[in-house]
Amino acid sequence: MGLWNERNEARVGQRVAFTLWLLLAAAILTVFAPTAAGIVQVWSNSETYGHGFLIIPIVGFLVWRRRARLASVTPAPTLWGLAAMAGAGALWFVGEMAEVNALRHFGLAFMLQATVLAVFGWRFVRMLLLPLLFFLFAVPFGEFLVPPLQDLTAHYTTLLVRWSGVPIYMDDWHLVIPGGAFLVAEACSGVRYLIACTALGVLICDLMFRKPWKVAAFMALSVAVPIVANVFRAYGIVMLAHLSDFEIAVGVDHLVYGWFFLTFVTVILILIAVKMQDPPEKGSEQASTDAQHHAVSEHASGAPLRYGKVSVIALAFLAGTLAFKGYAGTLAAPQEIAAPELAPPTLASWQHDPDAVPDWRADFPGADLERTWIYEKGGEAVTVYIAYYTHERPGAELISYRNRMTDDDDASTLGRGQAEAGVAEGVPAPGVTRLHESGDSRVVWHWYWVNGRLTADPVMAKVQAFLAKTLQGEPSAAVVAVSSNAGEDAEAVLSDFLSNASPAAWLEGSRSEDASEPAVANVEEQGG
Repeated sequence: MGLWNERNEARVGQRVAFTLWLLLAAAILTVFAPTAAGIVQVWSNSETYGHGFLIIPIVGFLVWRRRARLASVTPAPTLWGLAAMAGAGALWFVGEMAEVNALRHFGLAFMLQATVLAVFGWRFVRMLLLPLLFFLFAVPFGEFLVPPLQDLTAHYTTLLVRWSGVPIYMDDWHLVIPGGAFLVAEACSGVRYLIACTALGVLICDLMFRKPWKVAAFMALSVAVPIVANVFRAYGIVMLAHLSDFEIAVGVDHLVYGWFFLTFVTVILILIAVKMQDPPEKGSEQASTDAQHHAVSEHASGAPLRYGKVSVIALAFLAGTLAFKGYAGTLAAPQEIAAPELAPPTLASWQHDPDAVPDWRADFPGADLERTWIYEKGGEAVTVYIAYYTHERPGAELISYRNRMTDDDDASTLGRGQAEAGVAEGVPAPGVTRLHESGDSRVVWHWYWVNGRLTADPVMAKVQAFLAKTLQGEPSAAVVAVSSNAGEDAEAVLSDFLSNASPAAWLEGSRSEDASEPAVANVEEQGG
């Protein structure tokens, strides 16, 4: 009877806790519905993160596999869950204020994980550690890996092609061989395949391995194999095109080839896992269940579940999330801020040409005000572009995946980076984008002006945006970009243009103090 009572108590406690947890999770998803909807929208619109729809069912499967061990565990709610919620809520708050979707998304995911700790306790968390960690694959992340993976793919593809005896010239992400050229675009970086293989590796490790060294070895393979495979995929495409006089692997067929190649590599990876897998041990599940039951039974008999404690913790959890959401909403409330008047700056030796028609402009679709000016000197031309935000808000963000340094859909990005040094005293080193558009190469330098400070670092720009909102700083923000299509002399031309100029001064000095018109989105001025 004593054993039956302990098991019965565990079952009843689990039902009560599970019901409260469902209600709490539903309430959090309701409170943070825009963030949850944003995650689902990314899953729907991005091929890179389409696997997100599979993560939740897989997490459910991983929990189901642990049902025998979980059956006899009495939930033990803990206040540590509230501490975890506070950290997750703070992360979401920072993301909301700085307009960083990744922080918002991870903050929501951590909140949901914290509910498990708050309602069920540490024993459940230890047993569900892998499913809880696997749940993080539902968060769209990894964009920061795209440029370095593009660099790696372009570099090693070039080495392999050279070793094969084919002349090749590499210009950042632009590869040229006799007869044609290739661009290692963002889709060619392999980040999509890397994320998918890493998630698959975690799942395989849970299903097939028990020995730590096998888990470590296979996870290393799950990360290394997709990176190496993507290089060989790119190498194969270049060589197929070269050997067929650009009849093969230059159109849709190169996508088909890449799909078959990476599928073949994935099958090989799975076969390696099958070969490495640990054989099932007889009675291991039952022994583990019995040991867990006896360990937990002592806890259950000494500290029965307090249903009131679960309810209080759940209510405190919900109140904390509402506080974060409410405070963020107060700080980010809509503002009526007048659009400024931006006039072309006067430079010492460069002349503004108000009649010239710009042949380049950046694309910042959420800006409240856009200006494009052309300056000339000694036969060279520099185009200045400014996108101004009266205040950042959803849909009007200075740093966003929608923003690009060209509005030409046919243009190719040859490379991105940051200059090693500033171009003038007091001006930080600019961000650098190299473009190929309409048969010409173009160099674009850009800075972000946030909270009255100039920077080319998007992370620092987000930090300044957060400080501006939380400490009531300068709400306005802008991007300033200058470009030249002078070929190899483009950087020298831009350096000369900025030798006695400060982009921050253009914004500070040309704003009208008595502007009274409300902000209007996407106002554009061509040629001054």
